[in-house]
Amino acid sequence: PTRRLTIRMCFLIWVRIQKKSAPIARRFIATTPHLVPAKPFQPAQCITTKPLDLFLMQKRHILIAGGGIAGLSAALALEQNGFAVTVFEKAVEAQQSGAGLQLTPNATRLLEKMRVLPRLVDLAVPVDAIVLASARTAKPVLTLSVGNAVERWHAPYLAVFRADLHAALHDEAKSRVAITIHPGSEVTDFAAHANGVTVSVTSDKGVSEAEGMFLVGADGVWSNLRARLSVEGASFSGSVAYRKMLRADMLLPAALRALLDGRQVGAFIAPKAHLVAYPLRNCSTLNLVAITRGARSETDWNGRGSNVALPSEFGLLEPELAQFLMKLRDWSSYPIHIMKPDQKWSDGRSMMLIGDAAHAMAPFGAQGAAMAIEDAWTLAACLAAHRSEPTLALPAYENLRRQRIKHIARRTEINRFAYHADGLTATVRDRVFRTFSGKFMDGLDWIYAFDAAA
Repeated sequence: PTRRLTIRMCFLIWVRIQKKSAPIARRFIATTPHLVPAKPFQPAQCITTKPLDLFLMQKRHILIAGGGIAGLSAALALEQNGFAVTVFEKAVEAQQSGAGLQLTPNATRLLEKMRVLPRLVDLAVPVDAIVLASARTAKPVLTLSVGNAVERWHAPYLAVFRADLHAALHDEAKSRVAITIHPGSEVTDFAAHANGVTVSVTSDKGVSEAEGMFLVGADGVWSNLRARLSVEGASFSGSVAYRKMLRADMLLPAALRALLDGRQVGAFIAPKAHLVAYPLRNCSTLNLVAITRGARSETDWNGRGSNVALPSEFGLLEPELAQFLMKLRDWSSYPIHIMKPDQKWSDGRSMMLIGDAAHAMAPFGAQGAAMAIEDAWTLAACLAAHRSEPTLALPAYENLRRQRIKHIARRTEINRFAYHADGLTATVRDRVFRTFSGKFMDGLDWIYAFDAAA
C-alpha cells in the first residue's frame, strides 16, 4: 500500500508540473503574434545594399559589445534593417575549441534569413531523433522524431560545432560592407546622452571612445555592461558540465555508436546526473556533455581543466558505457551559471542586453543559442520600427521577449527535474515517457514553431 501511495503521489506531482507548463504554452500560442505557420523552408536569396543606403546607414550607427553568437547575429539582423554596425570583440582570435550546439528550428529559420545557414550545411548534422534513455540500461524511454522538422516546423533541426556556427556568422558579417568588426577590443563602459551613446573601448593600443545611436550588450555571462545596471550578476546553478569531443572512427560503446549511425541526440538520464551525446561535422565527431552537481571553480566559459576525469556518479551508468567514459581523460569542465530572467536588461535610454548577458540559462532545454539569435532579430526589428526615437524600442523589445524567456527558463527547469529524478519518481517518469510520447512531441511546437521574424 505504501509503495502504491508513493507512486500515485509521484504521478500527481508530474501531472501538476505538466498542468503548470501546458497552460503557459497554450496562452503563449494563443496570444503571441509570432507563433504563426511559418513559410516553407527555402534557400536564402542574395540581398545587396544599394549605394544610396550607405549614407543613411552612417546616420544609424549601432555599436555592439561582444562578437559571439548573440553579437554577430545582432550585427547581421541590424544590417539587414538598414543600420551601420560596429562590433567590439574582446578576443583577438576566435577560439576553435568549444562544445556542440543544437540549433532548433526556431533558431535555424532566423539563420536562414540572415543568409548564414548555407555556410553551415556542409558541416552541420540534420538530427533525426531525440532519444532519452535510462543511463543504467542504455535503453530508450522516450524517442522524439525530429527528422521531419522542415515539414512540421518549416526549418531544420541541426547539430553543429559551436566554432563552426561562430565562423559562419563571422564570415557572413565580414562580407557586408556596413559591418565593421574590431577584435581585441573590449567595451568597458558607456554613457548615454542626447545624441545616443558613447562607449569606452580598451585594446592593446590603449583606451579609446566610439559613438553611436545605440549600444547592444552582447558580452556574455560575465558582462561588463550588465554591471553598470546595478543588478545581480550571474549565479552558480550548482551544476558542472564536462565536455569532450571524440573521433567517430574510434571504438565506441554500442549506445554511443547507435547515436552516430542514427544521427540522434541522446540523453542518458540518471539520478542527479545525465550524459548528452550527438554527432557533429557530418558525423565525423561525437560531442559528449556530462552534467552533474558540483562546485564552482572557474569563471571562464571554457573552464579548461588539465586531465580532468569524470565524477564517480558516471561510473554507475550502463556497464559498457560507464567503463568507456571513466577511462577517458582530459575532459574540460565548466560551472553552469544562470541569470534570473526578470532582472533589468536596459538602461532605459540607449543600451539593451541580449543573450547570456541578459538571461543566461542552464542547458537542459538546448535553447541558449536559440534565445540569443531570437533576441538579436527581435531587437533589430524594434530598433528599425523606432529609428527616430530608439528609446521607444526598449519597452517594445521587452514586451516581446521577456515572457518568452521566462517560459523557456521554466521549461528548462522542468527538464532538469525530469532528467535527474531518482527512485520511484524516476520509475513514474519512465512510465509516463513511454505512454505519452506523442504528447511530448506536441509540447515542442510552441518552442520550435516560434518565428521571431513574423
